[in-house]
Amino acid sequence: MITLEDIAKQAGVSHSTVSRALANSPLVNATTKAKIQQIAIESGYQVNQVARNLKTRSTKTIGLVIPEVSNPYYPKLIQFIADEVRASGFNLQLHLSGVHQEFEASCIASLYEHRVDGILLVTAENGLVAKEQVKSLSNSQTPVVLMGWIEEAEHFDIVTGNDAHGGSLLASHLLSLGHRQIAIIGKPPHRGIFDRIHGFQSTLKSVGISIQHNLTIPNSLAEEDQEIASTVQFLINLPPPPTAIFA
Repeated sequence: MITLEDIAKQAGVSHSTVSRALANSPLVNATTKAKIQQIAIESGYQVNQVARNLKTRSTKTIGLVIPEVSNPYYPKLIQFIADEVRASGFNLQLHLSGVHQEFEASCIASLYEHRVDGILLVTAENGLVAKEQVKSLSNSQTPVVLMGWIEEAEHFDIVTGNDAHGGSLLASHLLSLGHRQIAIIGKPPHRGIFDRIHGFQSTLKSVGISIQHNLTIPNSLAEEDQEIASTVQFLINLPPPPTAIFA
């Protein structure tokens, strides 16, 4: 089996130069690096990745924790993250925390045991389930970035979409069309100041309009197509019916 020393002899360089060249270090000039890498390829040399990880204290791996993949949003998110991770020279390790995030803590524990270089944790409606585990990772110097929204988020690195702004724009659009009797089909606000319904209702309240109680339909009552249809029919049959529906 060929070793670094064998490659060094063939290339006429030192052992350390071979090591740097195979790690694609900028400290080795391009010509020498190409020569060394070509010798390694032709000789079938395989880098001992475990040894390299121990030396560099990096596994070149990013962990991604998401609830599930049946929601069409998540596969798109996974693909985008995978592309970015690969372009940066890292590998991606995917874990599913469950629809209700019941496996979130065990996912984080597994990624920590595999010594990933960082963790992207996508939260869902239950917020951050494994809050204590994430806090403890700060002591281990394993960076964690949350994607979503949680209460008391100021203690964490977090990326979230400002859905409230979108909700506000939609409310302004409906108001500009003259609508005042507006119904809402959706889950109660659960993302604090970033929640789309929060933004929608706040914009209506700013012009003195509030949604009547009977015009707010919880999303849990309208999850299937047939139920959504009956919910819309219920709203249309109200005396008077809403002139617009925000769903």
